[in-house]
Amino acid sequence: MLGKTVSRREFFGEVGKLATGAALGVTLVGFEGRSKAEEGTWPWPYVQLDVEAVKAKAYEIFPKGHCMYATFGALILSMREKGIDERYKILPLEMMEYGKGGLMGWGTLCGVLNGAAAFITLVSRDYGKLIDQLVGWYVETPLPIYRPANPKIEIKAQSIAGSPLCHVSVTKWCEVSGFGSKSPQRAERCRRLAADVAGKAAELLNMALAGKAIPPWSPSESVKGCLKCHGPKGEVKDVFGKMECLMCHPGMEKGH
Repeated sequence: MLGKTVSRREFFGEVGKLATGAALGVTLVGFEGRSKAEEGTWPWPYVQLDVEAVKAKAYEIFPKGHCMYATFGALILSMREKGIDERYKILPLEMMEYGKGGLMGWGTLCGVLNGAAAFITLVSRDYGKLIDQLVGWYVETPLPIYRPANPKIEIKAQSIAGSPLCHVSVTKWCEVSGFGSKSPQRAERCRRLAADVAGKAAELLNMALAGKAIPPWSPSESVKGCLKCHGPKGEVKDVFGKMECLMCHPGMEKGH
């Protein structure tokens, strides 16, 4: 956590106090307008955030803990500034450092998605629809878009990940840019990507808070085609998922 070290005993002690307060009737209003005394301790309350400020914060804190830390941390710190729930002040951001490099360098789920999805789930019961929209946007959009006021390194290349996997996302950008996966330019790319995704998460949550409809996300026609056979209702029934199949299984559009 920035600026203060909180011990395990202090952290759980404070959470216990807050839970007791909810039981005694302390009102903290979330999306549904029900008090925490009525609904328990989840979801945590959310108020509209400044999307551009969230992006700038993610870019700023990225060096402290990398991708997952930056997206989750930017959203948590923005809520701390609102001062509406003490729990935001004691949640240790360091818990999200494990997500760097797609889970400690394993190249699995991109850390920026992992961190943003964690925050979305913390504050919304409708997290599934919001996360689908976030991931769908991530895999289909040329990124990064964000350009900081004072960039540490200049980069111009954008790439379409086509996948939520860190391994694929990074490789696609390296192929387009010509820079290596361990280069300062690639690190700058991921730093800006954290800003983009944290901002998109705030944008979606702001829409939900305002009562705007979040359209259901739908997989591509190629994925639907594969799942007709391989999905839970198909003949083979050996696959579940929403990612593009043909990136890893080229030629399958012509059948088995």
